[in-house]
Amino acid sequence: MNAFLTPEYESLKDAAREFAEGEMSEELLRACNDSHTFPFELYRKAGEVGVIGAGFDEDVSGAGFGVLGAAIAIEQMCRVSPGLGMAVSLGWIPGLVVDVNGDERMRQRYVRPMVEGKAISAICMTEPNYGSDIRRVDTTVDLVAADRGDVFVVNGTKIFTTNATYATFFTILCQDGQHETSLVFDREVMENNPGELEITEMPGKMGQRMVSSCELSFKDFEVPKENVLGKRYEGLKTVINFFNKSRVEIASQGMGAAEYGLFKALAHARDREQFGKKILQHQAIGHRLARMITAVKQAQLLLYDTAWRYDRVKGGSWMERGLATCMVKYSIPELALDILKAAIDIFGGYGYFEEMGLEGAYRDTRITPIYEGTVEMQLDVISHILLRVDMNYLRRDFF
Repeated sequence: MNAFLTPEYESLKDAAREFAEGEMSEELLRACNDSHTFPFELYRKAGEVGVIGAGFDEDVSGAGFGVLGAAIAIEQMCRVSPGLGMAVSLGWIPGLVVDVNGDERMRQRYVRPMVEGKAISAICMTEPNYGSDIRRVDTTVDLVAADRGDVFVVNGTKIFTTNATYATFFTILCQDGQHETSLVFDREVMENNPGELEITEMPGKMGQRMVSSCELSFKDFEVPKENVLGKRYEGLKTVINFFNKSRVEIASQGMGAAEYGLFKALAHARDREQFGKKILQHQAIGHRLARMITAVKQAQLLLYDTAWRYDRVKGGSWMERGLATCMVKYSIPELALDILKAAIDIFGGYGYFEEMGLEGAYRDTRITPIYEGTVEMQLDVISHILLRVDMNYLRRDFF
């Protein structure tokens, strides 16, 4: 039991874990990794049973459990299989930008089928010359008159775009004069487009090999005028709104991976014998596991508290949401890597081999401190907020 979870959330937790334990296997993980294939059938099933929809509103086929519900669902999947859990959740996390900023037409056209497991999302932000500095964008957009009505014409290059080779719909951040504008488009827009969009797989990743990461090159690529996400010239705002939500869900990936490593290591230490006793009885291992379980539980409470706050601070300032979401995004992924490394150490030589699952989990989890904003960027934002946030809010409401 957990103080943050009502019986309804406990039922969601059980359902998500049951789904993961029934559908996510080491065999499927290895097959998808070896063939560099996204687990489409697993993603479809996650939509059918409501795992994808846990955090989405009911008007788009979701369950209405908010960010806390999404965090629980992702945590449980990654607790069973970090690699597969991350891959499935990465199918919908980029689409949060449309759910948060889109109008009703966009949410029904793009978000609803995604929640049902019938669509996969992608977001195009990072560029070859700019990573963390999202205020600087070389990809340009111009509104021009065309035969099929006013359209936005996009030119430029984006990199590290997750899911691009098979995504159903895309969001792109562009420089629009002195401001930024976000657009959304789908495969229908890509077909018979007078412009060009070249999608190239970026090979040789350390982990998450079942998920595509691509370079996208746009040349006079046309997007309909009505496909502006949010408002024109407010693209940066749409991205910040997205980050405040997606940070929690990325942290949830790390949370599940940390629990995966912890329970693997604990089970092994209770079973493995050396020098005539269980290795858990050796102080070096026992104390290490004691620190691990304490740190993991602390992180889980921080994650649930942050998700709970996000769901309840409707219309709150970006500082109120940003402070907590940046805290989980920097701390939990780093903890996950520490826990997985410690688990490998506790397994000794066995932990170094693929069969134990730990080396693959470490490689897959290694990206979590990097994407959706690096650790350093989260710390920068936290320090920026601490300089400006109302001290009374910190004293009375945050603590």
